[in-house]
Amino acid sequence: MGWYERRILPRVIQWTCGVRPIRRQRQKVVPQAAGVVLELGFGSGANLPFYDPAAVSRVWALEPSPEMWRLAEPVVRDSPIPVEFLEAPAEEVPLPDASVDCVLATYTLCTV
Repeated sequence: MGWYERRILPRVIQWTCGVRPIRRQRQKVVPQAAGVVLELGFGSGANLPFYDPAAVSRVWALEPSPEMWRLAEPVVRDSPIPVEFLEAPAEEVPLPDASVDCVLATYTLCTV
């Protein structure tokens, strides 16, 4: 992976996926998640503020990009919901079958 993919692309994705129209769509979809959630393409954690802490008990954050995870660290640290990082591609989800209640995928093709 080159310098651009490590340093520039993650921040471009973070900025692009955080613009107001996209945030409004997240506000509509993410609060519907409940129980143990597997989020495919966790990215920089842009969905995390929209989860309902009364409804979601844990988020498994699948994200193959360590650079995106570093950008997510402050959001994860401040989250009232436990978040467990899964560094894996979507084809290789390292969880047992039927171990989650909900799978969330929003704007995931950026890094997954």
